[in-house]
Amino acid sequence: MTMLNWTHEMRDLGPTLDVVREANPAQRAAMAAHLELLSCESFKVHYGLRPLDQGRAALSGDLEADITQACVVTLEPVVSRLSGTFAVELWPAGDLPATEDGTLDALADDVIEPIENGTIDVGRIALERLADLIDPYPRSPGAAFSWTDDKAAPKGSDSPFAKLKDFGQGS
Repeated sequence: MTMLNWTHEMRDLGPTLDVVREANPAQRAAMAAHLELLSCESFKVHYGLRPLDQGRAALSGDLEADITQACVVTLEPVVSRLSGTFAVELWPAGDLPATEDGTLDALADDVIEPIENGTIDVGRIALERLADLIDPYPRSPGAAFSWTDDKAAPKGSDSPFAKLKDFGQGS
């Protein structure tokens, strides 16, 4: 279970479930802390969930979020509006494809998520998709990183390149 307790029981699924969810202020504050954001002003998810054969399900939807991050250069707030889609198949945890080393390929084309104890955790999936959309290095407009270390820069003839300059002229 995640901070977004948006779950569905497999036994309660009808032919198709169409849901719109919005995170409340407490959930958004917990999300912001978890994702290391300054704040999350809104988070809305619209998704469809339908059962498939063999105890599996299909989940697809879209999300929108308004977040504020700290600029990596100036630490000023950077406001972003994010939107994205997701589509996954959900399988009972025991039916997930096994690999030689016991891990799933995170970059595989087919995204398969586990159904744990008959419960589909849409909140976790939506939160992970939001995390994928967040810019890891947000910058304020016009912010540029410029830094030099005067102590580290070699002076005049102390430079290794000054010695190379004289090397070719000695003969």
